Amino acid sequence: MIEKSLEYLDFPKVLEILRSYCATSKGKDLISLLRPSSDVGEIRSRLERTRALCETIRIHGKIPLEDISAVRAILRRLCKENSVLEPKEFLGIISFVDVCRAVQEYLRKARRKGTGTAPPYELDPLSDIYATIRRVINPEGFIEDTASPELARLRIELARLKERVKKRLEEIMQSETIGGVVQDFYITIRNGRYVIPVKPNFNQFFQGIVHDHSMTLKTSFVEPVEVVEMNNAINMLSSEIAEEERRILNKLTDLLRVQSERIEKNLKTMEEIDFFQALSLFSLEFDCVMPEVKEKGPIRIESALNPFIRLAKGEKAVPIDIILDEGKHAMIISGPNAGGKTVALKTIGLLVTMALSGLFIPAKGRPEIPLFSAVYAVVGDEQDIMSELSSFTSHMGIIRDIYGACRWRELVLIDEIGGNTDPQEASALACAIIDSFVEKGCKVVVTTHSNLLKAYGEGHEFAINVATAFDRESLTPLYFLEYGEVGLSNALETAKRLGIPEKIINRAYEYLGKAESLLSGLLLALKEERRQVEEERSELSRLKEDLREKVERIRGKKEELLRMLKERFEKKVKEVESELAEAKKEMVKAERASISRAEQRIRRLREELGIRKTTEEGIRPGDFVRIKVLDRREGHVVEEDADSYVVKIGGLMRRVRKDLVERVEGGEKKGEERLGVFVGKLRGDLNVRGMRVEEAIEEVERFVDRALALGMESVRILHGIGTGRLMNAIRNHLKAMPYVKGVRLDERNPGVTVVELR
Repeated sequence: MIEKSLEYLDFPKVLEILRSYCATSKGKDLISLLRPSSDVGEIRSRLERTRALCETIRIHGKIPLEDISAVRAILRRLCKENSVLEPKEFLGIISFVDVCRAVQEYLRKARRKGTGTAPPYELDPLSDIYATIRRVINPEGFIEDTASPELARLRIELARLKERVKKRLEEIMQSETIGGVVQDFYITIRNGRYVIPVKPNFNQFFQGIVHDHSMTLKTSFVEPVEVVEMNNAINMLSSEIAEEERRILNKLTDLLRVQSERIEKNLKTMEEIDFFQALSLFSLEFDCVMPEVKEKGPIRIESALNPFIRLAKGEKAVPIDIILDEGKHAMIISGPNAGGKTVALKTIGLLVTMALSGLFIPAKGRPEIPLFSAVYAVVGDEQDIMSELSSFTSHMGIIRDIYGACRWRELVLIDEIGGNTDPQEASALACAIIDSFVEKGCKVVVTTHSNLLKAYGEGHEFAINVATAFDRESLTPLYFLEYGEVGLSNALETAKRLGIPEKIINRAYEYLGKAESLLSGLLLALKEERRQVEEERSELSRLKEDLREKVERIRGKKEELLRMLKERFEKKVKEVESELAEAKKEMVKAERASISRAEQRIRRLREELGIRKTTEEGIRPGDFVRIKVLDRREGHVVEEDADSYVVKIGGLMRRVRKDLVERVEGGEKKGEERLGVFVGKLRGDLNVRGMRVEEAIEEVERFVDRALALGMESVRILHGIGTGRLMNAIRNHLKAMPYVKGVRLDERNPGVTVVELR
């Protein structure tokens, strides 16, 4: 039933279009095997890979794929033991490698230019296989002389022997003895032997073997006895060459047989690329979008188009919106004949089938498709002439089979449900069929002319009526769908507008029956009432929007007023804070003099006792500080920035990192005098040659500390080369020091190490 349903929905025709985009026979086979899947992971993976390739093709153009189907036959030959490939088959492998390289270069270009998610394909360049074949076989399929030394020798010997035969035959033809019987002055080959064309009476002048005659029998192609041995030698050499060529091809085939898995892997990748390129080219050609397939949820497809309607009508094709919410399980499509009911039903089924097969669908936005376990369709006249079944009987037989196959989560589409029999019984039967499918957990879409079914759609919460739009003025279908509406067949009304006498129309209404006429009238009244409700709802929405805008304006004014009040309040607070700050300053000035006198007295006491006090409080310009390196010299902070201080030491200004400075009290004069003496002695070089390792390292530490405190960026240590012990010890120690940024040899003097400081 599934395959038959796919035929009803024209899914095989979609596959035929897809196959036309393939370059390989395997790609076409993969397309032919496409079917709806119940594995949501598989569907999403195919959709995502198609999306990535669509994006790449849209920017970089079509992938340069060619028909490489012959390679599969070559691989099958390689699998046979003792098989030997022919030169043209090796050229087929060469052509395949060329195509692989072109595709790989295309993919590299796409990745380099960063086009989103580039296709994740990787191809083996097969460079070694390509080079091996090219060394043996030239582009014309001829085995190169360089393929083996023996082949080269045999071919040279054969060429020489052929020249000898030709030369001897030319001498024979030019001799005066037989010159009269030579028919024409040229040498040809018959039966693999060099011969000359002579008259039939040649045997009176020389002995020879006749190998052929001309059509008129006036020329005999004769091998003179003198060259028989040489022709024999030529044939023997030719056989040896053929044997050597066969040996070379056999060896080359064995080499290729070992690498056949690599070729097979590339071939499968290329066939997969061909498959997904076909899906992508179809998607781009038909303006398709990627559907979102979920485990469950509604069917929502905006501006859906049947691809065959698009092919037939082009830009004139009218899209439809397909909506079946999660809580709705039955859609009843009604409307006049030729109004598009069947097309709408087939479009729903085809697009859902395509999405579940991992294909993009012709629509807009991001369609939502729930995961159906199967899609069944009954479309068209199913009269079976061979088995003498009526249309209704055949129709019911198919519905019976579908009902038996359904378990849960199937999509069932039935065109003209319950048609071709008594209308009242058919309508009742159709309602029962829909009930039964819904009870099994299926979603059902049907088309109908039955008023009872239209009433069924109005009276059940799980069902929705959908009408095919119809212009009642021009009596022409509009081909889009109107949700929540019922479509009228309009047969009697149309006949009336076409000029059928009113007497006939009235008689038709009588035959139609009061109940049916009443039901039709009720449906019309219901449709009119719904139209009025929609108008009132639209007016209510407009009023709500006006009210919302007014509320927004009031809210905006409220926020503006609050902002102004907040600004005034903040301004007043700042004024009060400013007054408080001024008052505080006056109080501080009054207290500062007494505090200063107390601090001076404490400092004098500390100086008398020889105490230096450090503090962790923040250091500010004017504070007296001690430098933790540089023999712990002291001075005044003159300036401060983010990570260092400028310290005045003995009349000199030095920039020192903050973490190397600590605040002290007292001892200013002594510290400045000591530092002044030190600064005058520091140089950019330190000479430790001749010192012991421990002594030298101590000097280096002291020297680096002083240089660091003075803000020097680099210094030089002169240690000499010697045995290298002193040099290595100093370098290793420098590398471990936290304030050393780098250690390197002096470019001109390897006995000097340059130290870069942080």
